[in-house]
Amino acid sequence: MTTNQDLRCQVETDISLAVVCFGNELKTGARSTAEFLDAAVSLGFASVELCDRSVRDPAAVQAGLRDRGLAMPSIALRNDFTGDQGSVADNVDHLIGWLTIAESFGCRLARVWTGWQRVDATARRQITEALDEVVPHARRVGVALAVETHGGLSNDPAFLADLCDRYPSESFGVCLDFGNLPGDVRRFAIRRLAPITNHVHVKSYEFDASGVETTIPLAWAIRELDRAGFAGQWVIEYEGRRRTRLGSNEPWQRCAPHCTARRSRTGRYDHVAGGRADHRSP
Repeated sequence: MTTNQDLRCQVETDISLAVVCFGNELKTGARSTAEFLDAAVSLGFASVELCDRSVRDPAAVQAGLRDRGLAMPSIALRNDFTGDQGSVADNVDHLIGWLTIAESFGCRLARVWTGWQRVDATARRQITEALDEVVPHARRVGVALAVETHGGLSNDPAFLADLCDRYPSESFGVCLDFGNLPGDVRRFAIRRLAPITNHVHVKSYEFDASGVETTIPLAWAIRELDRAGFAGQWVIEYEGRRRTRLGSNEPWQRCAPHCTARRSRTGRYDHVAGGRADHRSP
């Protein structure tokens, strides 16, 4: 009989469980971060990805991770660089402050956003200027950045490629979220972004009886990343109907094998942040 410890050995720290799997309850305080950490352990995970909203007390969360033997190699940070100038400055300060906290947790990477309020030339300039401030600080504290495909300009492969050309590959890349890309261009965007991806949110919604995701081409997407030489973190983000069932193991059990199978084929157990292939155009 497979035990949770067996599962824990299989799912090493290059595959994490994202806090978003359990819905808005953790963000709003209806459930505690400690409950999420307990669930991650019971499901066999050795690492998690929390967000800035779920780390209300950094010292307490650090203790909770340590007591459960969990790692947090990445953190999800929220920002929007496409608003007015004052809000952009506030968002820059927010990221810089949280990158220092992320480093104290031992995070190797932080997921960030571009914003989605607009996609005009002003937005492009503001995003670039803001990242010009944030990236040097991220490099100083040793935390790589990954811009998530999350709407707005972050869903534009050409714009993301330009950003990746601007910064060192070990410090900056794309967080490829399969589910945040429009369905009609999803395969095109995944193939184009795979070479500059340094972090992956393995988004899933529903699985059929045979274990095939019915919305996202998971197996195909992971093969594309494999071909591109991806060597970063796989973070499971299940957002289907079952995610309110804290501790339910069905979604991740159907999702994680896609990642573990790829790891077994390549023999790679040393995924690290900043792991995008050094291809300068997708």
